[in-house]
Amino acid sequence: MRISLGFTLASAIVFLCEANPPAAAAQTGRTAAAADRASGVVQVSRRWFDNPARAGELAGRILATGAPSTYQVISIAIPDQLPRRGEGRVEIVARDGFTILGTRKWSLAALAGKNKVIAIVGIPANAHAGLMTAADVRFYVAGAPTVSLSIEIDISLLRELAVRLHSAPLRARAGGRLTFSYELVNSGNATESPETSVTSPRGWKTTQRSGASVVVEPGESVGRQVVVTVPRDAGTGSFFLRLDVLSAGVVRSSIPVAVEVVDGLSRQASAGPEITIAVARAIDASGRGNTITTTSVRGPLFDSVRIDARFSSGATDLAQHSQALSRLGAYRMTPTLVLSAPAGRLALGAAGRSFTDLTGLYAFGRGAAIDLHRQGWHLIGLGAMSNASPSSGKSQPLLGLRGDVDVGPIRLMSSLSHLRGGDQSGRQLDAAGFGATVDAGLSTTLQGEVARRRFAGGSGTGWSGEIARGDSRNRASVRVTRAPGGSEAFARAVSEVVANVTQTLSRRLNFSGSTWRSSDATAAFARLVSSGWAIRPEYRIHSSTTIALEAHSTELSASTTAGQFGSAGDYGGAERQIGVSVNANVRQLYVSGSVAGGSVSRTVGKNAATSSKRGSPRLWWNSMASWRGSNSVVELQGRMEEMRDLAGAVKRQSQLSLRGSQSLPSSTGRAASADWEVQQIRGYTARPTTVVRAGVTLPVTTAMAVKLYAERNPLFTSSAGQSPWTYALRIEHSTRVPMVRAPGTSGYVYRDLNGNQKRDDGEPGVDGAVVGRGSGTAVTDANGRYRLAGNTRLPIVLDEASLPLGLVRETTGSPDIAVGSSLSAEIRFFVAPRSAIDAVEVDLSELRAIARDASGREWVGRMTAPTVAVFDGLPPGSYTLELDLTGVAEPLIPRVPLPLLRVTPFEPSFVTVILDPRPLRIWRAEPVAGQSAPREITAPAGSGGVSGSVPPGSAARR
Repeated sequence: MRISLGFTLASAIVFLCEANPPAAAAQTGRTAAAADRASGVVQVSRRWFDNPARAGELAGRILATGAPSTYQVISIAIPDQLPRRGEGRVEIVARDGFTILGTRKWSLAALAGKNKVIAIVGIPANAHAGLMTAADVRFYVAGAPTVSLSIEIDISLLRELAVRLHSAPLRARAGGRLTFSYELVNSGNATESPETSVTSPRGWKTTQRSGASVVVEPGESVGRQVVVTVPRDAGTGSFFLRLDVLSAGVVRSSIPVAVEVVDGLSRQASAGPEITIAVARAIDASGRGNTITTTSVRGPLFDSVRIDARFSSGATDLAQHSQALSRLGAYRMTPTLVLSAPAGRLALGAAGRSFTDLTGLYAFGRGAAIDLHRQGWHLIGLGAMSNASPSSGKSQPLLGLRGDVDVGPIRLMSSLSHLRGGDQSGRQLDAAGFGATVDAGLSTTLQGEVARRRFAGGSGTGWSGEIARGDSRNRASVRVTRAPGGSEAFARAVSEVVANVTQTLSRRLNFSGSTWRSSDATAAFARLVSSGWAIRPEYRIHSSTTIALEAHSTELSASTTAGQFGSAGDYGGAERQIGVSVNANVRQLYVSGSVAGGSVSRTVGKNAATSSKRGSPRLWWNSMASWRGSNSVVELQGRMEEMRDLAGAVKRQSQLSLRGSQSLPSSTGRAASADWEVQQIRGYTARPTTVVRAGVTLPVTTAMAVKLYAERNPLFTSSAGQSPWTYALRIEHSTRVPMVRAPGTSGYVYRDLNGNQKRDDGEPGVDGAVVGRGSGTAVTDANGRYRLAGNTRLPIVLDEASLPLGLVRETTGSPDIAVGSSLSAEIRFFVAPRSAIDAVEVDLSELRAIARDASGREWVGRMTAPTVAVFDGLPPGSYTLELDLTGVAEPLIPRVPLPLLRVTPFEPSFVTVILDPRPLRIWRAEPVAGQSAPREITAPAGSGGVSGSVPPGSAARR
């Protein structure tokens, strides 16, 4: 819609400015002048010469501003003294790199009745910031010298510095080293001089081989490398480094880098499940106490099967005891056993499942749940008994099955369910449904389902439909559901309509919105209707700072039923609120704040005739600031809400919290930690309430730890009216046992110096190489040795991305893996985004890259990644590059001439090429039989043209 409107406005501009009939020239001139003043279009008016000798009086320049990859609409006034007949012309001539779009030459006769001409100047994507001469306006009249005006454009500064990580997922061994590389790409139009900083966990060591400072010219990229040393006492699991790019001390971007530390050889032999037994006890000042014992078993049971089992015993009869124990991870739970594998998952004990909107949602109880999947099909099932309670009654069965099958672009689905809540809850459903999801193309999916539902109050046919369209940046969906029986029959509501939209309007501006309406009926409510909407536009002021406007409105109306819940009556409520929120991140400091205001209303009465409505203004404020170091976190949070009660008195509730945590050094290999919190609450009680909490975890040995916790909470009072302290202690012991089926393959990754594909004396091992089989992964030690779990029938795979630069695998089918030297080089492509509209998603698989040496010999690259072309087996030397882009669907052109590719055996050999998207395409309207008919104008490819629609008298972006 916006593009069509832009083309229409562009047509109107060119038509009004170049085809004004003489009879309406005065009125058009006044209208055009007013529009020019409003939009900033540049006008030039000079006295023409009365004779050829006065031609020099017209010399001058036209000033405008614009950004790269945009075009500027410039209005050029025609001097009144310029003849409209005879031999001569007015011509606009572009300078190198710039493009003139639309009409660029007029004869004197064609200017009859016109007082201006339009120049549409396309600014190339590689235009550097500053004042540049874009074009010349030349006036030719027979018998007089040629007169020229220069069109000068002040190119806006665009700072676009991107960081690209090229390494595969990083894996390392405790005590080992790894190297990862990244690249700084300058797609802006000014020289960047950033500094880089790497923050690592405590005890880790990082070294930037290429230094911290760097200079990146526009359209170029610079590669960097970081060496990371992992401490010997590091545990297994995922750790995070942080790569900061700074300019003048301000963080331009911050990127997390994940490093997975895997088990060493000594641990792999017994890398089975870990059994943890813990005893926790809470006690208060009066001496009353409760104890809970928990047992958990987690880890690989054998090869590709993992186990997660939990069990607890004990009870808590006081709320303060339950809270203290839960903060130590000790609480009552249903015994649960979960077995997971690549092909599925089986849960025993606490089990729950949702099938579809029509055949049952949120069914949960005690029993078994299964989830199986293979390529092309998916099966889920539930067999359980509902949880018994005094309010819902005795347990009843929860049974259901759903299957999905892919048939080309269509996914077919069918499900059956027999669901019952407690025998006194009234919740029940018997349903059979069939549905399908269709990929309709253009990033659009259609989904529909029909089901027959039988519930406590009757039966009916339910249906649902959804249409969704979107990609990684934009998404919109509408869902409509009709489920007879509503929430009493395991659905969200009887009827529901929900619409959502998320739109990236520009590189900085995002918009999201939603609206909904639902109606339901339950045993307590004869009618329950809710509706509302919410919008949130968000603007990114800086890479680390955003501001958002938030507004929402909700309404609820209900009618209660007569019976055990009391007499029938109506009530309702509404809330409307608008506010603003700000989020900022400055290195290790994160700050957020939001403030909102609105109104709240409540309606209560026996019926519509006797109901009364009361309203109140509402103010709301929330803010938070946190500082996060490598081993500590400190956070301050405050919130306040103010409104009026039914008597009209102001009621203000607030909460202020200060909390923190700190990792402590320990000699056991397991981290010690401490956390604390001070919280003050106002408005909920007659006096302000202050809550104090603190806890510490102390590892005693590598297998045993003690956790202590204390809390003083006046909200929990003793029988004497005091607010006693509550203390809790947890002692846990962990033991790792061998797998049921232990891994049994070991081997070496080594340098095959003589190329015979056998490990000979003196051939060194490769340290830090990653090998895998199935779900098992191992990292070689300093001698190149590894021990690998997994199914022995599966092949061993070497992750070549973990090898040092210049090494590739030579052998297959053997536990001893030989690697040898090979020189390769890469072209890394970066497709520039469309400024202020969209990122360009282009399939480069058909791109053809050619490297040619000094003798003219050619090597053809192969696309090994969506944006990477690789040349294999290149001898050391310099190569010129050529690109064949004819097979790419989106017209692309290199921003700058292709660089030389230099291949050496000592450092990574790669170049980065920035590609700009399609040239400009606009429409120009010409009068045809009293109407304007569009005519397409396309800038030639490779001329630096840009694309976009022309708003009246202003610059437009791609």
